[in-house]
Formats: sequence, C-alpha cells, structure tokens
Amino acid sequence: MEEGFQRFDPGTSLLARAEFERTLLARFGGKVLVAGIEAPSRACNTVALIVPGLKAQKAFIAFDMAGIDIGVGSACSSGLFQPSKVLMGMGHTEEHARCMLRLSFGPLSPREELISAQTKCLDVLARLLA
Repeated sequence: MEEGFQRFDPGTSLLARAEFERTLLARFGGKVLVAGIEAPSRACNTVALIVPGLKAQKAFIAFDMAGIDIGVGSACSSGLFQPSKVLMGMGHTEEHARCMLRLSFGPLSPREELISAQTKCLDVLARLLA
C-alpha cells in the first residue's frame, strides 16, 4: 500500500455516525429527529437531521459562523434551500423537509476531528434551540 494512503473502512464511519446520532438524540430528545434512522441501508457517513421549527437557512448561517459546513435540503440541489423531495417521499412533511440539515464527515476523518465537530454541532444546536 502506498505510504500515506489509508483504506476506507465503512465500519468506522458507521460507528462514528451512530455515536453522533445517539449523542444528538440524548441531548435534544424530541426537539430533533434523525431522518431514516430506522432504515436498513443508508449512507454510512451522513446524518440527515430534522429540527422542527428551525429554518434551514438560519441554521446554515449559524453553523457556518462556527466553522462547520453543512448541507440543507437535498444533496442534489445543495445551496438552493428547497425542501428535499427524498424526505417527502419517505413520508415527512414539507415543513420537516424545510428543516433538514445534512451533516457529513470524511471517511478518513481522525476521531479527534469528529469529536471536535460533534461538540461544535451540539453547541450550535443548543443556541439555536434556546
């Protein structure tokens, strides 16, 4: 294997995503939903977070100011602030789809980086939900 090259391990991403989702749900309870959390198959490095009542544009700015890049709406129309047709196809309302934040992390992100990002995300969400 070439020096400096690391092999992608989806298991590591799955564990990091699960830990992040558990922490979000434990801290914010019914104030946040994780879209597709019960789905048998979904992207191992992406969290689709629904925060009812919180407009994605406001969250986008708050996360950006904290140094965290997030996506809103569908990945296919990122930056357009339109409700995700995929979420609505999954049975979510248009209102929920307008409140969806998409957080992704790299498959080779060091654990320390993931923990730092998680802490920042929790702080931003706490301010937004206060």
